[in-house]
Amino acid sequence: MNGALAQLFAELKAVTGIDLRGFRPETATRRLEMRMQRLRLDSLEVYLEHLRQDPLECQRLIDAMAINVSSFFRDPIVFELLEQQVLPEILERKRAAGRYELRVWSAACACGEEAYSLAILLHRLLQKEWELWQLNLFGTDIDQAALDAAGRAVFSRDSLRSAKLEVVDRYFEVCEDGFALKAPVLDLVSFSRHNLLDRHLPFPAESVFGSFDVVLCRNMMIYFSEEARQTILSSLVRAVAPNGYLILGSSETLPEVVRHLFREVDVRNRIYRKVQNVFKEGS
Repeated sequence: MNGALAQLFAELKAVTGIDLRGFRPETATRRLEMRMQRLRLDSLEVYLEHLRQDPLECQRLIDAMAINVSSFFRDPIVFELLEQQVLPEILERKRAAGRYELRVWSAACACGEEAYSLAILLHRLLQKEWELWQLNLFGTDIDQAALDAAGRAVFSRDSLRSAKLEVVDRYFEVCEDGFALKAPVLDLVSFSRHNLLDRHLPFPAESVFGSFDVVLCRNMMIYFSEEARQTILSSLVRAVAPNGYLILGSSETLPEVVRHLFREVDVRNRIYRKVQNVFKEGS
Protein backbone atom coordinates (compact mmCIF):
# COMPACT_ATOMS: atom_id res chain seq x y z
CA MET A 1 0.00 0.00 0.00
CA ASN A 2 2.98 2.32 0.54
CA GLY A 3 3.67 2.56 -3.19
CA ALA A 4 0.02 3.29 -3.83
CA LEU A 5 0.03 5.92 -1.13
CA ALA A 6 3.07 7.56 -2.69
CA GLN A 7 1.22 7.73 -5.99
CA LEU A 8 -1.82 9.22 -4.31
CA PHE A 9 0.20 11.82 -2.42
CA ALA A 10 2.02 12.76 -5.62
CA GLU A 11 -1.38 13.34 -7.24
CA LEU A 12 -2.49 15.49 -4.32
CA LYS A 13 0.68 17.57 -4.40
CA ALA A 14 0.37 18.13 -8.16
CA VAL A 15 -3.19 19.41 -7.79
CA THR A 16 -3.07 21.29 -4.46
CA GLY A 17 0.61 21.92 -3.78
CA ILE A 18 0.18 20.25 -0.36
CA ASP A 19 2.63 17.48 0.46
CA LEU A 20 1.22 14.88 2.88
CA ARG A 21 4.05 12.36 2.63
CA GLY A 22 4.91 12.95 6.27
CA PHE A 23 1.83 11.09 7.50
CA ARG A 24 2.55 7.72 9.07
CA PRO A 25 1.53 5.08 6.48
CA GLU A 26 -0.77 3.35 8.98
CA THR A 27 -2.67 6.59 9.69
CA ALA A 28 -2.86 7.61 6.04
CA THR A 29 -4.01 4.15 4.92
CA ARG A 30 -6.73 4.00 7.56
CA ARG A 31 -8.12 7.41 6.66
CA LEU A 32 -7.93 6.71 2.94
CA GLU A 33 -9.84 3.47 3.41
CA MET A 34 -12.53 5.32 5.37
CA ARG A 35 -12.85 7.83 2.54
CA MET A 36 -13.11 5.05 -0.05
CA GLN A 37 -15.76 3.25 2.00
CA ARG A 38 -17.80 6.43 2.23
CA LEU A 39 -17.70 6.72 -1.56
CA ARG A 40 -18.29 2.96 -1.96
CA LEU A 41 -15.16 2.54 -4.04
CA ASP A 42 -13.38 -0.79 -3.69
CA SER A 43 -9.93 -0.15 -5.15
CA LEU A 44 -7.29 2.55 -5.07
CA GLU A 45 -7.20 2.64 -8.87
CA VAL A 46 -10.90 3.48 -8.99
CA TYR A 47 -10.44 6.06 -6.25
CA LEU A 48 -7.54 7.72 -8.10
CA GLU A 49 -9.69 8.01 -11.18
CA HIS A 50 -12.45 9.56 -9.07
CA LEU A 51 -9.90 11.98 -7.62
CA ARG A 52 -8.85 13.07 -11.10
CA GLN A 53 -12.43 13.52 -12.25
CA ASP A 54 -13.59 15.49 -9.21
CA PRO A 55 -11.28 18.41 -8.33
CA LEU A 56 -13.02 18.91 -4.98
CA GLU A 57 -12.11 15.40 -3.85
CA CYS A 58 -8.51 16.46 -3.25
CA GLN A 59 -9.65 18.89 -0.57
CA ARG A 60 -12.08 16.35 0.86
CA LEU A 61 -9.27 13.84 1.23
CA ILE A 62 -6.97 16.41 2.85
CA ASP A 63 -9.76 17.23 5.30
CA ALA A 64 -10.21 13.51 6.00
CA MET A 65 -6.49 13.16 6.70
CA ALA A 66 -6.56 16.00 9.23
CA ILE A 67 -7.03 15.18 12.92
CA ASN A 68 -9.68 17.52 14.31
CA VAL A 69 -10.20 16.33 17.86
CA SER A 70 -10.18 19.20 20.31
CA SER A 71 -12.15 20.99 22.99
CA PHE A 72 -11.94 24.15 25.08
CA PHE A 73 -9.29 23.99 27.82
CA ARG A 74 -8.34 20.48 26.77
CA ASP A 75 -5.98 19.08 29.42
CA PRO A 76 -7.13 21.52 32.15
CA ILE A 77 -3.83 21.35 34.06
CA VAL A 78 -1.98 22.76 31.05
CA PHE A 79 -4.37 25.70 30.90
CA GLU A 80 -4.11 26.24 34.65
CA LEU A 81 -0.35 26.52 34.23
CA LEU A 82 -0.84 28.91 31.33
CA GLU A 83 -3.19 31.10 33.37
CA GLN A 84 -1.25 31.03 36.63
CA GLN A 85 2.40 30.89 35.51
CA VAL A 86 3.22 31.17 31.81
CA LEU A 87 1.04 34.06 30.66
CA PRO A 88 1.49 36.17 33.85
CA GLU A 89 5.28 35.83 33.52
CA ILE A 90 5.18 36.99 29.90
CA LEU A 91 2.79 39.87 30.61
CA GLU A 92 4.86 41.12 33.55
CA ARG A 93 8.06 40.95 31.52
CA LYS A 94 6.42 42.89 28.68
CA ARG A 95 5.07 45.53 31.06
CA ALA A 96 8.53 46.03 32.56
CA ALA A 97 9.95 46.55 29.08
CA GLY A 98 7.10 48.88 28.06
CA ARG A 99 6.13 46.55 25.19
CA TYR A 100 2.41 45.89 25.29
CA GLU A 101 2.33 43.30 22.54
CA LEU A 102 1.83 39.55 22.69
CA ARG A 103 2.04 36.99 19.92
CA VAL A 104 0.65 33.46 20.17
CA TRP A 105 0.44 30.64 17.61
CA SER A 106 -1.89 27.66 17.99
CA ALA A 107 -0.60 25.23 15.35
CA ALA A 108 -2.93 22.48 14.12
CA CYS A 109 -5.76 24.38 15.79
CA ALA A 110 -8.64 22.21 14.44
CA CYS A 111 -11.88 24.19 14.92
CA GLY A 112 -10.24 26.88 17.03
CA GLU A 113 -11.01 25.70 20.56
CA GLU A 114 -7.39 25.94 21.77
CA ALA A 115 -6.80 29.39 20.26
CA TYR A 116 -10.04 30.75 21.66
CA SER A 117 -9.24 29.23 25.06
CA LEU A 118 -6.02 31.25 25.11
CA ALA A 119 -7.91 34.38 24.12
CA ILE A 120 -10.29 33.84 27.03
CA LEU A 121 -7.38 33.42 29.45
CA LEU A 122 -5.80 36.65 28.24
CA HIS A 123 -9.07 38.54 28.58
CA ARG A 124 -9.43 37.28 32.16
CA LEU A 125 -5.82 38.18 33.02
CA LEU A 126 -5.74 41.64 31.46
CA GLN A 127 -9.18 42.87 32.53
CA LYS A 128 -9.00 46.71 32.57
CA GLU A 129 -5.69 46.64 30.67
CA TRP A 130 -7.32 44.81 27.75
CA GLU A 131 -7.39 47.78 25.38
CA LEU A 132 -3.78 48.74 26.13
CA TRP A 133 -2.42 45.57 24.58
CA GLN A 134 -1.84 44.56 20.98
CA LEU A 135 -2.75 40.89 21.05
CA ASN A 136 -1.95 38.79 18.00
CA LEU A 137 -3.28 35.25 18.17
CA PHE A 138 -2.98 32.97 15.16
CA GLY A 139 -4.68 29.63 14.65
CA THR A 140 -3.58 27.49 11.72
CA ASP A 141 -4.60 24.15 10.30
CA ILE A 142 -4.42 22.27 7.03
CA ASP A 143 -8.16 21.52 7.06
CA GLN A 144 -10.14 24.35 5.47
CA ALA A 145 -13.46 22.98 6.72
CA ALA A 146 -12.14 23.10 10.29
CA LEU A 147 -10.93 26.67 9.79
CA ASP A 148 -14.34 27.67 8.44
CA ALA A 149 -15.92 26.21 11.58
CA ALA A 150 -13.42 28.14 13.72
CA GLY A 151 -14.47 31.34 12.01
CA ARG A 152 -18.14 30.65 12.72
CA ALA A 153 -17.26 30.09 16.41
CA VAL A 154 -20.35 28.08 17.33
CA PHE A 155 -19.55 25.06 19.49
CA SER A 156 -21.29 22.04 20.97
CA ARG A 157 -21.83 21.57 24.69
CA ASP A 158 -19.41 18.65 24.59
CA SER A 159 -16.59 20.88 23.33
CA LEU A 160 -17.09 23.02 26.47
CA ARG A 161 -16.99 20.11 28.91
CA SER A 162 -13.68 21.26 30.45
CA ALA A 163 -14.67 24.94 30.64
CA LYS A 164 -15.68 26.40 33.98
CA LEU A 165 -19.33 27.38 34.25
CA GLU A 166 -18.43 31.02 34.86
CA VAL A 167 -16.43 31.02 31.60
CA VAL A 168 -19.33 29.55 29.64
CA ASP A 169 -21.73 32.11 31.11
CA ARG A 170 -19.45 35.06 30.46
CA TYR A 171 -18.02 34.27 27.04
CA PHE A 172 -20.75 32.28 25.26
CA GLU A 173 -24.39 32.71 24.43
CA VAL A 174 -26.83 29.94 23.64
CA CYS A 175 -27.90 29.79 20.01
CA GLU A 176 -29.85 27.38 17.82
CA ASP A 177 -26.77 25.30 16.93
CA GLY A 178 -25.03 25.33 20.30
CA PHE A 179 -22.94 27.96 22.06
CA ALA A 180 -21.73 31.03 20.17
CA LEU A 181 -18.56 32.79 21.30
CA LYS A 182 -19.00 36.48 22.15
CA ALA A 183 -16.90 39.53 21.33
CA PRO A 184 -14.27 40.71 22.08
CA VAL A 185 -12.70 37.25 22.31
CA LEU A 186 -14.41 36.24 19.06
CA ASP A 187 -12.47 38.85 17.08
CA LEU A 188 -9.08 38.25 18.64
CA VAL A 189 -7.86 35.19 16.71
CA SER A 190 -6.84 35.16 13.03
CA PHE A 191 -7.27 31.78 11.35
CA SER A 192 -5.45 30.68 8.21
CA ARG A 193 -4.46 27.57 6.35
CA HIS A 194 -0.93 26.38 6.97
CA ASN A 195 0.90 23.13 6.28
CA LEU A 196 3.39 22.38 9.05
CA LEU A 197 5.32 20.12 6.66
CA ASP A 198 6.05 22.98 4.25
CA ARG A 199 9.79 23.61 4.59
CA HIS A 200 9.54 26.81 2.53
CA LEU A 201 6.92 28.44 4.77
CA PRO A 202 7.76 27.57 8.38
CA PHE A 203 5.49 30.23 9.93
CA PRO A 204 1.88 31.26 9.28
CA ALA A 205 1.82 33.61 6.30
CA GLU A 206 -0.52 36.04 8.05
CA SER A 207 1.90 36.41 10.98
CA VAL A 208 4.37 38.32 8.77
CA PHE A 209 7.02 35.79 9.78
CA GLY A 210 7.41 37.18 13.29
CA SER A 211 8.46 35.10 16.26
CA PHE A 212 6.00 34.15 18.98
CA ASP A 213 5.84 34.45 22.75
CA VAL A 214 3.86 31.20 22.96
CA VAL A 215 3.65 28.37 20.42
CA LEU A 216 1.35 25.41 21.00
CA CYS A 217 1.33 22.25 18.90
CA ARG A 218 -0.28 19.50 20.94
CA ASN A 219 -1.24 15.89 20.27
CA MET A 220 -0.69 16.08 16.54
CA MET A 221 2.84 14.89 15.77
CA ILE A 222 2.13 11.35 16.92
CA TYR A 223 0.34 10.84 13.59
CA PHE A 224 3.48 11.62 11.56
CA SER A 225 6.67 9.82 10.65
CA GLU A 226 9.88 10.56 12.52
CA GLU A 227 11.26 12.57 9.59
CA ALA A 228 8.08 14.64 9.41
CA ARG A 229 8.17 15.27 13.17
CA GLN A 230 11.69 16.64 12.84
CA THR A 231 10.52 19.00 10.07
CA ILE A 232 7.60 20.22 12.17
CA LEU A 233 9.69 20.67 15.32
CA SER A 234 12.34 22.58 13.38
CA SER A 235 9.70 25.13 12.34
CA LEU A 236 8.19 25.34 15.79
CA VAL A 237 11.55 25.83 17.50
CA ARG A 238 12.47 28.66 15.15
CA ALA A 239 9.08 30.29 15.69
CA VAL A 240 9.54 30.67 19.45
CA ALA A 241 11.03 34.00 20.51
CA PRO A 242 13.87 34.12 23.05
CA ASN A 243 12.30 33.59 26.48
CA GLY A 244 9.14 32.38 24.76
CA TYR A 245 7.35 29.12 25.45
CA LEU A 246 6.78 25.97 23.41
CA ILE A 247 4.00 23.66 24.55
CA LEU A 248 3.69 20.14 23.13
CA GLY A 249 1.27 17.29 23.67
CA SER A 250 1.53 14.83 26.53
CA SER A 251 3.04 12.10 24.33
CA GLU A 252 5.51 14.41 22.56
CA THR A 253 8.97 15.51 23.68
CA LEU A 254 11.74 17.72 22.40
CA PRO A 255 14.45 15.78 20.59
CA GLU A 256 17.97 15.88 22.00
CA VAL A 257 19.27 17.95 19.10
CA VAL A 258 17.26 21.03 20.18
CA ARG A 259 16.79 20.35 23.88
CA HIS A 260 19.74 22.57 24.82
CA LEU A 261 17.81 25.55 23.41
CA PHE A 262 15.10 25.20 26.04
CA ARG A 263 14.60 24.99 29.77
CA GLU A 264 12.01 22.54 31.03
CA VAL A 265 9.29 24.50 32.84
CA ASP A 266 7.00 21.53 33.42
CA VAL A 267 8.20 18.17 32.16
CA ARG A 268 4.94 16.30 32.76
CA ASN A 269 2.91 18.85 30.80
CA ARG A 270 5.54 19.42 28.11
CA ILE A 271 6.04 23.14 28.69
CA TYR A 272 9.44 24.45 27.59
CA ARG A 273 10.97 27.93 27.71
CA LYS A 274 13.49 29.03 25.12
CA VAL A 275 16.73 30.28 26.65
CA GLN A 276 17.59 33.88 25.93
CA ASN A 277 20.91 33.37 24.15
CA VAL A 278 19.61 31.10 21.36
CA PHE A 279 20.26 33.48 18.49
CA LYS A 280 24.00 33.57 18.31
CA GLU A 281 26.46 33.22 15.49
CA GLY A 282 25.39 30.48 13.13
CA SER A 283 21.75 30.51 14.30
